[in-house]
Amino acid sequence: MIRNSERKKVIHCNLMSVFLAAAYNPKAAVVFHAPKSCSHIAYNAFWEMRRKIENQKNLKTEHDCSNLFVTGLADKEAIFGGEKILKECLLDVVAEQKPEYIIVAAGCAAGVIGDDVAAICQEAEQTTGVPVLYVEGSGFMNQKAVDGVLSITKAICQRFVYPLLKKTKDPASIAVVGMNSIFSPTKEIQEINRLLGLFGFTKIYYPPGGMSLEQFKDMASVSAITAISFLPKTLVEVEKFAQQFAEKREIDYIKLKIPNTMDAVYEWLQTIGTVLNRTTEAEKLEELEKQSYNKFLQQITTHISNKNYIFA
Repeated sequence: MIRNSERKKVIHCNLMSVFLAAAYNPKAAVVFHAPKSCSHIAYNAFWEMRRKIENQKNLKTEHDCSNLFVTGLADKEAIFGGEKILKECLLDVVAEQKPEYIIVAAGCAAGVIGDDVAAICQEAEQTTGVPVLYVEGSGFMNQKAVDGVLSITKAICQRFVYPLLKKTKDPASIAVVGMNSIFSPTKEIQEINRLLGLFGFTKIYYPPGGMSLEQFKDMASVSAITAISFLPKTLVEVEKFAQQFAEKREIDYIKLKIPNTMDAVYEWLQTIGTVLNRTTEAEKLEELEKQSYNKFLQQITTHISNKNYIFA
């Protein structure tokens, strides 16, 4: 019965989140193994968000969604399988676009007909020499929502970061996983950067959004990692990944959350100070933050005193 099945749950297609997570990655191509209409979802979402995001973040780019491709599964492939057109599509993308790597995501149709997408990706990579990363998930055919940011981060780290984990640790470098640096609110990113900067972190990576292949490789030298998901439902999985990364890299894992109150800011400083064994420094920073906040309150109080306001 429908009442006792998974069908009554709202499950979002993973294709849009996968593309938006990598839409601004230079020299990366995203291929959907799905009908043409599926790419329309991601295409529309990109254009609806592009102007607003680029204006807010002052991004100087002519990005036009030209790194999105779709195999165009049709009735014929739905009956006889679509592995052939997937491989042809991957070969064409390499020949025409010359990407540094390709991200492949499958839609519902590919999941239903049982195409071995992972095997085709591997075969295409062997033929072209271009890394082809398969992101698991088949459109709506999942028991839970697929986090494109986390899925691509995992795939990219597995391919480009983990092989370089023996690089020397950079004390000024930290990774923040779970956030989409392009589409996350600007003020949140700025505040996270500011607070991490108080402890000397000047190289802050937010995989995978907007990062180049060289930046992914440089991420292998981070001295700490934290997990802050802008999707609360996926926070547990994001934290689990961050902990595993820290264990592989043998670095500090700092459990944090987006600081949306002053008390949360103080808690941030205390937590980072404790993990990094810099509690004295954290206490001084906390006192400076309190002084700055009190000064701000005094200025606001002076500004609004003896004035009438209408709140709408």
